[in-house]
Amino acid sequence: MATERLTMRQLREILRQKLLLKRSHRDVARSVGVSAGSVGSAVSRAKLVGLDWTAIESMADDALDERLYGSRGGAREDRVMPDPQAIRMPCTEPALSRLARTAHARAHDVDRGQVGRSGT
Repeated sequence: MATERLTMRQLREILRQKLLLKRSHRDVARSVGVSAGSVGSAVSRAKLVGLDWTAIESMADDALDERLYGSRGGAREDRVMPDPQAIRMPCTEPALSRLARTAHARAHDVDRGQVGRSGT
């Protein structure tokens, strides 16, 4: 399940407290009402794109959002799309999971009257 994106107000407050006030992840998280992981992710995104507090403070919300998260357009060129042929490949017996193979083997043991001999 996808997590909800931080509001711009939360994002700016996280970055202000971390980059300007140098507060800990835990203190910022408690102050803003988000997890420490959310604080770390926001700070990592800002550092990844080379933003400091002075640049963030002067940016409009839309510009900051696009810089941190990219454009909200449709398909991205750098995204690898799945191969439809590979998705439609039929499952074969060797590809069965261990649980399915065990159930399959037990069913054959029942058919042959061998239940209980192999410790099942």
